Amino acid sequence: MSYFLSRFLNRYNQCGLTALVVLTIIMWGCGGRPQPANEQFVIQSIPVALILEKEIRGRILGQSIKAPTGLAVDRRGTLFLVDGGSNRVIWFNTDLVALRSIEGATTRSGLFDEPRSVTVDEDLNLWVADAGNRRLVQYSERMEFIDEIDLHDDNNPLSFGHPDGIAVSKFGETYVVDSDNDRIAVLNTFGKIDRFVGDFGYPGGNLDEPAGMTIDRHDHLYVCDAGNHRVMLYDDRGGIIREITHETLDEPGSVAIDRGGRVWVLDRVTSLIHCFSADGELVATVGPMISGVATALRNPSDVAFTTEGHLAISDTGNDRLLICRIMYEDARPE
Repeated sequence: MSYFLSRFLNRYNQCGLTALVVLTIIMWGCGGRPQPANEQFVIQSIPVALILEKEIRGRILGQSIKAPTGLAVDRRGTLFLVDGGSNRVIWFNTDLVALRSIEGATTRSGLFDEPRSVTVDEDLNLWVADAGNRRLVQYSERMEFIDEIDLHDDNNPLSFGHPDGIAVSKFGETYVVDSDNDRIAVLNTFGKIDRFVGDFGYPGGNLDEPAGMTIDRHDHLYVCDAGNHRVMLYDDRGGIIREITHETLDEPGSVAIDRGGRVWVLDRVTSLIHCFSADGELVATVGPMISGVATALRNPSDVAFTTEGHLAISDTGNDRLLICRIMYEDARPE
């Protein structure tokens, strides 16, 4: 049985309709995602500043961090960083101690050439968008190589370009930014392209330079539509729910959802981080200066929330990873 068929059957069994599983789905969501803690407080508070908790830069596991490009945090609190300039992915534990890295600059299976982004699925498997090799690479939760999906099509070289942003739904569908064709490819649980989102002629307008993505606990997809200066929100079938726009958005490059359902958008040109309500209203803007850091953000590429509610930022132009506490207007951290 192929990995993808096995994964589909396992996911189906996890979502059975016994009373116990129904109760689990109500309380946790199918993939074990907890509901927001103290949600009312989180929604009503207004973020006013970022305060540095930890800065990671310089030599890590024998090499210096260079132009980090992607972040992912799993539900255990494990953090994965794409160190794009060094063609590697670094695994950090919950104390932000680097445990292991996978290094590439090759076409060999399980290694990379220009990795760009990373995500973690509901089974805690790691997925890396390996742009230079035009493939997706999958690892176990301990970064052991499992499989890869080749996106080449020798009969039609324009069918898929170079993968960029990546996200996996709780039912195993994989969303991948096709950066050359300005669209999102949706791969089914067998690793085959099922459909495209935001392609030419797509209802609601075409995507232009799509970048980072994320999926919320309702399986809604948020896509940074950088060329159109907006974030698009889709349902699980690719139908448009709404767009998030504001005059301050220049080139949104990454998006993350906090525990209260608010939408945090990183602008890779202005280095500002905008916080929007779940309805798309601008709540606050923070950055590019961060309290406790001598140098302002410079061309940052990705943001993600830790399990403690801290904001992790891959600050590409400064070759560093920042972990920041969010200060709210009542001076209480999230």
